[in-house]
Amino acid sequence: MPLVFDHAFICCDRAAPEADALVASGLVEGSRNVHEGQGTANRRFFFAGGYLEFVWVEDELEARSPLTAPTRLHERWAGRHGATCPIGIGFCPAGEDVPDPPFPTWPYQPKYLPPDQPILFAKDTSLEEPELFCLPWPRRPGASTEPTLHPAGLDRLVSVSVGMPGGRTLSQASRRAQAAGLLGFHRSARHELVVTFRARSACTFDLRPGLPLVLHGTEGGAW
Repeated sequence: MPLVFDHAFICCDRAAPEADALVASGLVEGSRNVHEGQGTANRRFFFAGGYLEFVWVEDELEARSPLTAPTRLHERWAGRHGATCPIGIGFCPAGEDVPDPPFPTWPYQPKYLPPDQPILFAKDTSLEEPELFCLPWPRRPGASTEPTLHPAGLDRLVSVSVGMPGGRTLSQASRRAQAAGLLGFHRSARHELVVTFRARSACTFDLRPGLPLVLHGTEGGAW
C-alpha cells in the first residue's frame, strides 16, 4: 500500500489566533493537543482525507531539549516570519502495510507515542522548505469522531501544494516526495500552503497575509 497525505502543520503565534480565520470562514474546529515532552501544542481542523494543524511552541525548554531539537520545530516556529518555511507535511500508510518512504529518514521517538512508533523525519531538508515526515500507522480511526462537516462546504481534502519563494532549490527528499505524488510545489512570493478540496460548490478562502494558507474548493473534484 502507498503512503498518503495525513496532515499538514503551520507554525503560528502562541494559542494560534491565526486559526480564528478558519472558524470565521465556516470551518468547525476539532480537538486540541498538547504534545507531552515536545514543548508544542496545537489547534486542528479535520476533513475526510486528512487534517490541518496550527502549532506553536508552548515550552521553549522542552522544544529545545536534546530529544526534540533535531526536529527543528523550535527553529521553524521562531523563524516563521522570516525566510524559514513554517510548514510541515506528514504522510501515513494507506493501509496496514507500512511502505518505505521515498526519501531517507531518521526516527524521532516523542514521549507521547509508544516506543515502537517513531515518527520518521526526512533527512537533509532545509529550513527554507517544508518539513517532511511519515507516521508508521494508518490514519487513526479516532479521527472519525472529529467534526468533518463544515458550513463552508469543504468536504474531502484532495491535495496540497507548498509555495516556495523564487530561487529556492528543493532537496532530494522534497523532489522524491513530489515525484511520488505526495505533494506539489509551486512558486510564490512567500511560503504558503495551498489545499484543494472536493466541495459542494466552487469556492476559495484566501487567508493570507495573516495565515500562509489558501483553501480551494472544487465542485465534484475527484479524490
